[in-house]
Amino acid sequence: MVDAGVSEVTPTVLESLLVTQGEGDPFEWLQRQGAVWSAVLDAVAAKPVIADRLLDEGGGPASADLLVTIAGQEDTGVASVPVERAASAAADAVAPIGDRIDTFVAERLGHLSIRVGERPRIEILNGNGRIGSTYAIATILVRRGFLVVRTDNADTFEYTDTLVVAQGESAEAFAREIVEILGHGLLFLEVRAPSGVVDVSIIVGTDVPTGEG
Repeated sequence: MVDAGVSEVTPTVLESLLVTQGEGDPFEWLQRQGAVWSAVLDAVAAKPVIADRLLDEGGGPASADLLVTIAGQEDTGVASVPVERAASAAADAVAPIGDRIDTFVAERLGHLSIRVGERPRIEILNGNGRIGSTYAIATILVRRGFLVVRTDNADTFEYTDTLVVAQGESAEAFAREIVEILGHGLLFLEVRAPSGVVDVSIIVGTDVPTGEG
């Protein structure tokens, strides 16, 4: 049993809070998990070396780096969708609480564009050789409702202008939207042999500074 409020626990208790339901129902367990993760992220943000200690027996440096990155994001949050038990034969069936779900989406996901239907698929290719260029573009576009399905290097690092290529006429509107979002980029339309995997291809040029969109 852990008292309510802020407290310091051993690694064993921390693990138990995350993987063992204990007393109470699944909803209370979910709240405990959220509280634990919030505390872990706050601690890692304040002292990144904690990530190495948490993952010294599994995950490795890459996982520790990922945890530090997540903890350092200003908009990182741990939350659960507001739900209530649903009238169903299933004992654990739940449904969103109608008068609270809109507020939840506005508060927690207001920075995202939620699209109706399938999300446009994009690939982002590094055409300038600078580390972080594709990540910067991906971050911007994911927040606007696009789905990044591939990142890679372009055929050369000599691109000065960013190219936004619509893969077929049906994707032209998506490509134009991307150019508007980024504020730069040359728009092209591929009609002879459009990709069947992505809707838009982006080749990042030197007009996109590292770490900026």
